[in-house]
Formats: sequence, structure tokens, C-alpha cells
Amino acid sequence: MAEEERTQVEILEENNLIDMTKYITYVSAPQAGGIATFAGTTRDTFEGKSVVELRYEAYVPMAIRCLKSMCSLARSSWNLHSIAVAHRLGSVPVGETSVFIAVSSVHRADALDACKFLIDELKATVPIWKKEVYANGEVWKENSEFAERRLELGKDGICSGRKVEVKAAEPEIMVARHMGFISLTPSFPSLPCLPRLSFNKRRPFFAMAALSDDPIRDWILSEGKATQITKISPIGGGCINLANRYDTDAGSFFVKTNRSIGPSMFEGEALGLGAMYETKTIKVPRPFKVGPLPTGGSYIIMEFVEFGFSRGDQSVLGRKLAEMHKAGKSNKGFGFDVENTIGSTPQINTWTSDWIEFYAEHRLGYQLKLALDQYGDSTIYQRGQRLMKNLAPLFENVVIEPCLLHGDLWSGNISSDKNGEPVILDPACYYGHNEAEFGMSWCAGFGGSFYNSYFQVMPKQPGFEKRKDLYMLYHYLNHYNLFGSGYRSSALSIIDDYLRMLKV
Repeated sequence: MAEEERTQVEILEENNLIDMTKYITYVSAPQAGGIATFAGTTRDTFEGKSVVELRYEAYVPMAIRCLKSMCSLARSSWNLHSIAVAHRLGSVPVGETSVFIAVSSVHRADALDACKFLIDELKATVPIWKKEVYANGEVWKENSEFAERRLELGKDGICSGRKVEVKAAEPEIMVARHMGFISLTPSFPSLPCLPRLSFNKRRPFFAMAALSDDPIRDWILSEGKATQITKISPIGGGCINLANRYDTDAGSFFVKTNRSIGPSMFEGEALGLGAMYETKTIKVPRPFKVGPLPTGGSYIIMEFVEFGFSRGDQSVLGRKLAEMHKAGKSNKGFGFDVENTIGSTPQINTWTSDWIEFYAEHRLGYQLKLALDQYGDSTIYQRGQRLMKNLAPLFENVVIEPCLLHGDLWSGNISSDKNGEPVILDPACYYGHNEAEFGMSWCAGFGGSFYNSYFQVMPKQPGFEKRKDLYMLYHYLNHYNLFGSGYRSSALSIIDDYLRMLKV
């Protein structure tokens, strides 16, 4: 049976109870000598306060992808037969189950270790948020739940499953893990400020380097200034790429690999991280090197950031993000030096002098054409085209300067370091109207303190409230194209509201 057939992942809508017997039956098999389960239930008190219920919300498409990813990671670390994971949304009263995990394996140790890993990883990385409802009040706990320290396989006291550990005296193990990498790569020096990169025909120029069986190891032991790699630990939390922490005598490095997507995706990420880093405002991981795999895959080496237990102070995040927007300017107009991706969707960044033209053509227009091509959705395409041609009234008396944007700022891309300083990750950078940064605010959890601090640095412009949904529309359309019809009604509703407002 294929791996996907032995893995069941479900997000249950409100009022659907978890049937534990169903999932235990699913993982049961004659060849399975052990079944480990975990059931998370609502307890009646928290820090002396009487709890009435918990309420859960989720960014469902990404949550499903992350759950499947962590199941795959568990399979790569333990010899498992079947996995089932279920999480409820909505109200979960005291005594009822909100999350259930069942894992089966030939030997009990694998099932027990994997079950613990899966619940820890779910709490650390999956975008599911919790509100605790007390007898005398309520409070959202999404920040502390979602942004806990990302679990690292192999960390002492957490997982006792198989670990990957490499000493400098054991290069053959390194070659086995990274056999066939070719070092045709840009290199980002480990300096206080990254240099500007040169470009050729809108793509970075990469010099040919000598072939190497393991360019990751080569870079770490040369330009990374390490003399010994002491451990390689898989890190959970990624929904698209594989991630590893490399510990060395010169510090730690974070390495992502993708076996199916070429280096262009990581090139765009590295250039975006580099541009944000150069503003010296908000903390981002420094990119060091990007390279292709001969099979068509790719890798990126960057600074390892030790995450804390929350997203940090929201007012500090708002201020630092505004400072980045204020410092990151472009004299080329709106766009970016390379195309990149928003999720897995190509993001067109052709330099354009006019913001309305750029946003209409390269953001809304591109997504509308995708919807037409993928689904034959002429309704949303035609109405969206009408909106695209009539955006100007929404920008009357607005001064728009090209600002460096993260481009994909949702909860999963916001964290904090061990000192509580906000960190932003996984960008889809371009230079655009600063308000476009809030297009993912519907799943970012920005509060009043965030916006108050932001607008103290970047003052709110006339018509801000009228444009908020316009910038959300781009991301709703992208989710429609990525995840299907569940997002169509939201996108179409926004389009229709603007058509009525603009009377076109």
C-alpha cells in the first residue's frame, strides 16, 4: 500500500466529534505489533481560572499540507505502518477531544516515539489557533500555540527515534545524503551586510563552479568557516521543502532542499531575504548559498535562527515592518529583479512605473487568467477584468512609493528569536504599495497594537479602509487557484462589492 494510502489526515468542521475508534481501526493491521495513540482534551482549569470551552480556528489548506508533511517526516524517521491525525474546529467543551493521533508500527518503540513527535510538531508548526473561554472572560492563544519553538528531531529528551549525525571524519555519510549536488551557485558572503547582486536579463548571473559531490558540506567547511560538522538534524514545519539544521564548530546553518523544483524558487527567496536584510530593520535569516540538483531539485543554505515561544511583541513587529517599508525603496519602479513564487504560483515582477498598472496586470490579471485557464471560470474572469480597468478612483489623493514588501506575510511566516525579537520568513518579495503587505491579514492575526505602531512610522493614507479588500483579493484568487473552489465565493464577493462601489 502506498504511503498516502496509509496516512489519514482530517480537519473536522464545527460540531463534528472525533471518532477515536474509527482512527484506531484505520491504523490497525495484522503486521502491526503496536498502536500508540494520543487524545488531547479540554481541561477544566488553566492557571487557576475556570475553563468553559476551547474554540479552534485554522488556515485549513495550509494546515492539511503541514499535517501531511509532518506525517511524511515521521515516516522518514521511524518504521511506521499507518498514521491517522484528526483535529476539530469550533467549540470543544470541557472533557471533549480536540485532537487525536494514532500510529501503528511493527515494534512499539517506533509508534510511541512517532506519536509524541507528531503531537509536538502539530502544536509547533500547524496553523491552528485556540481561544480559551473562561467563566469570566476569554483570550486567544494562537500566538503561543502556533509559534512555539519548532521541534527538532534528535534533540535530547524529545525524540528517541533514528537520528542523522555526521562527524567530519565520516564524509561518506554526507555524500550519501547529498549525492549528486552540482555547485553552479551564487554565494552570499557571511558579512554584516550582504552585497548587491548583479543581474543579467532580469535573472542573477551565476558563475560556473567545479562539480562537487556535496556542495553543502564544501561551502560550510570553506566559506562557512567551519572545520567540523558535528550533527545534521531534520527539522519539521516545512510543507513544501525538506529542512535540516547543520551544527558545526562555527555555529549552525539552516538548509532547505526541494527534490522537484529547480533553483529559481530558492533564488527568489534568497534575493528577497537579502534585500530585507540590507534594510537593517527587521530580523530575517541571512541567505548564504543557492544551488541546483542534477535531478532538477535545489537547495538553499542560510543562517539558523533559534526560535522562541511566540511571535514576539506585535507592536514591535508593526514598527519594524514599517521601518523596512520606509527604508526599502526602489528607483526602478514597482516589481523585482527576478520572478518568484507566491506559494507555488509564479509571481510576475516585471518592472512597471505605475502601481495601478502593475497591480492590475501582474497581480489581479495574472490570477484571473489562471482561474480562466484552470477552471474555465469566465464569470470571475470577466468581472475581474471590469474591476481591473476601473481601479483609479480607489487611489485618489494617494502618494504611492515603491516599498520593499515581504509579500506573503501570514502567521506561518512570522516568528520570534529566542530573545523575543520578531523574525519574518519565506518571503515573496517585490517593491509595491506598502498597503499591499496586509493582503494576507485575514490569516495573519494582526491586532490593534500592530497597526498603531505601524502607522506611527508609515502614516495611514486616505482611503486605506476602502483598499484593504482589494489587496486581499490577490491572495484569495491565489488560494482559489491553488486550493480550489472553497475560496471562489470570497474572491467573487470582493469583486462584486467593488463593482457596486465603483458603479461599473
